[in-house]
Amino acid sequence: MIIEKNNCNIPEYLDGTFFKKALVSRIKCDDVEIKGLHFTMGSSGGENYLSLIYRVRISYKLPNLPQGDETFIVKSIPLGGAKEIFADMNIYEKEKEMYFNIMPKIEDILKSIKITPRCYYAVDNPIATIVFEDMKASGYEVADRIEGLNEEHCKVLLTKLGRYHAGGMMLLKQEPSIRENYLLKHGIISSVSFSPILWGKYWDDGISRLANHASKWLGYEKIVGKLRKIHQNGIFVERIKDSMRISKNDILTVCHGDTWVNNLLFQYEFNEESPTDVVLIDFQGSIVGSIGLDVNYFLHSSLQVDVFASKRKDLIRNSYCNALRTTLQKGGFENIPTVQDIENEIERKAVYGFMATIIVLPFVSMKKEDSGDSNFETLSEESSANRLKDSACSSPRFLETMKILLKEYDQCGMLDF
Repeated sequence: MIIEKNNCNIPEYLDGTFFKKALVSRIKCDDVEIKGLHFTMGSSGGENYLSLIYRVRISYKLPNLPQGDETFIVKSIPLGGAKEIFADMNIYEKEKEMYFNIMPKIEDILKSIKITPRCYYAVDNPIATIVFEDMKASGYEVADRIEGLNEEHCKVLLTKLGRYHAGGMMLLKQEPSIRENYLLKHGIISSVSFSPILWGKYWDDGISRLANHASKWLGYEKIVGKLRKIHQNGIFVERIKDSMRISKNDILTVCHGDTWVNNLLFQYEFNEESPTDVVLIDFQGSIVGSIGLDVNYFLHSSLQVDVFASKRKDLIRNSYCNALRTTLQKGGFENIPTVQDIENEIERKAVYGFMATIIVLPFVSMKKEDSGDSNFETLSEESSANRLKDSACSSPRFLETMKILLKEYDQCGMLDF
């Protein structure tokens, strides 16, 4: 067997035995011989904070057939050291639950609508690892996280998100017990993990840095005072935590939980710049929760500045609401929420979106030369973390987005308490 590592640091367990089991699961034939493994990295440094992603081309031989090839995406999730806190969140178990149990049911409800790549194989030891279908061969790729998504990309994503949420709503109707699934109680960012040792610290650091930047902007003097007050007072953090908890009138679905641009693969055809489809990846943060969480998280983390400034309401109504309601109607769902119901729900959860602009957007929009090989370990070491946070909170898209958002939130009273 020929193994080409191409200067990649490949764990020993990712060997011929591992990939034979994965391949057998894919092709449904035990009598297969692995002839070669060709490794490349599936993501660059600074693009993935919790996992190591490999693209592996497998050459294999079946009896009486020519040699075949199959390409997999392999996601290795080492959760030791600084990332051990995420092991306590059961992110690997959650992702397995989503790919092997929840997503097949949702896609069955939605029939011909593809939401996510197929998952072929998973192991718990020695390192939690999941093997996926490689979507690159079908023309899917990640969009530009630094600039953010233009209007056409947003339309495609919000249409797919509306259909996915509708499928989740119908699944919860069919199987109400899913609401009690302990793996879907809390996401990566949750009312539990929003503590001073994790996301609470990111929030405090982000608000402080934002206030320092805003103090240099003409016409933001009163807003800066409110930001300083938010930084000093824990009441606003409680509002964020409340937005994550299920309320009596919430429109509930199975949320993706981490809808930023790097967790979206867009399909392009014939060298066109506008996408024709999108699939969601990375279900480590999935929860049963309000539809408003995913929508706000996406809108506040992944849009180009001009789209964020003027297109959000149109995108919600014409793409997301339309897809959600149409899919529910086709599925015979009772008590379909009105457009106003959906818009009100998203507005009620807007503080969750504000949180995403402070904690997520800075790192999403950071220049590649600044992000380097950043990961959760580097963000856990104080000196490197401060350097990265300074760079992240100085990115043009973050600052221009915040100029728009702070005025908007000040006018509606969100910054007051």
